[in-house]
Amino acid sequence: MKYVIRISFVLVALTASLAYGESFVSDFLSIDCDLISSALGRSNFAEGGATAVFGNPARTNSPGPKLFASHEGFYGNLIISDAVGALVPLRKRNLALGVIYLGGGGINITELPDPSQPVGPDNLPYIVDTKGHHDLALGAAYAYSLNRGISLGASGGGVYRSLIDQKAYGVFVSLGLDWAPIQNMHLGFIVANSSYISWSTGTNELRTPDISTGCSFNKDLGSNFSSKVTAELSYVISGALLEYSVGAGISYKSMVDFMAGLDDGSITAGADFALFPGILIGASMTTHRELPVSYRFGINLYKADSNND
Repeated sequence: MKYVIRISFVLVALTASLAYGESFVSDFLSIDCDLISSALGRSNFAEGGATAVFGNPARTNSPGPKLFASHEGFYGNLIISDAVGALVPLRKRNLALGVIYLGGGGINITELPDPSQPVGPDNLPYIVDTKGHHDLALGAAYAYSLNRGISLGASGGGVYRSLIDQKAYGVFVSLGLDWAPIQNMHLGFIVANSSYISWSTGTNELRTPDISTGCSFNKDLGSNFSSKVTAELSYVISGALLEYSVGAGISYKSMVDFMAGLDDGSITAGADFALFPGILIGASMTTHRELPVSYRFGINLYKADSNND
């Protein structure tokens, strides 16, 4: 009964955000956080474990890293993103904890020599200061396993935002479902990142969630090779956008992986290798239309007797 009450409370909050939500609020919450997801079309369904805190919370107890850390430079380091996460064992289940940051500098603050006069050859703006923008989210995810391979999960946490001289605080929440109909296959559904933000200016923002469905499938190909395929379809309610993601990868002896994908038309690719058993390090890239390439570097730590499948 207590789980029904908790889930009902979250559903009420999500329903309210659907009714009153604004467009493009706290979009940084939708950024993928680990190198595997980035390489496989930036999928929310590529991994479980610790990455579920910013992906599908229902996969908190599914195969995935118990620790991860990554750094990404968007558009040639114009903006940077850092993320870390870990699993905390709780009896037979896990609690996923994570932090994600997005920010950058280079915002010039200008003034006119004579503010009483219009801009002209003798009254040109000059730079008086340079400031930045910073977004930070701390979250936790928990999943409850039902029968027949079905899991329900929820994640949520706090948000801090800073834009030049304005600051904001808020909260976010996500709901997820995961179904493993057969071994090595996961089908999922996420109502993701509904959030409420309150700015120091007195403005309050309510973000509508993103609705996503997707899957991942691993297969042993024989001769020490295995493959992984992911697919995702998302509807961004705040912008009335339909987006897709697909990805595929091949692994040899769980020692080296090569991956590629499409993220709504942008090409993604990446590779990783086992530095030691259970420790993967690697990098991924994402192309962008008319913008420089984004690069991510990261490390994933798994159980010593497991891999990223």
